[in-house]
Amino acid sequence: MEKARVYALAILGHGIDMVLESRFERRREKWSETILSPTEKEIYDGLLDRQKCNYLAKVWVLKEAFVKARQHPIVGMKEAKMFSYISPNLVPSKEIAEKLKGVSIHCSLSDFKGCVIGSVILEKTT
Repeated sequence: MEKARVYALAILGHGIDMVLESRFERRREKWSETILSPTEKEIYDGLLDRQKCNYLAKVWVLKEAFVKARQHPIVGMKEAKMFSYISPNLVPSKEIAEKLKGVSIHCSLSDFKGCVIGSVILEKTT
């Protein structure tokens, strides 16, 4: 008879955020300069106009959900640019990755009729 394996899962934090796409309509370009990392900005610039607010909303909710999961506020918008939403992952920059050694980032996004919701779970992996 085989022994059952036991796995330990340590959730360090869970954050959820929700936003309406319409929040980004009026000052879309300002938002893109403020919250997008260089990688995200490259993706954003390649989108059709009708896709841009949805993309900004997705990036925003994941970054906000991450802050809530981490339980530490973002210090200015510079830190917001240290993550990139590269579907389907939230990828930290090298600088932040060092601080997150031993932590996995799990994220989920959903959108419906102009509303975007995102969830981030931080899991201890070591």
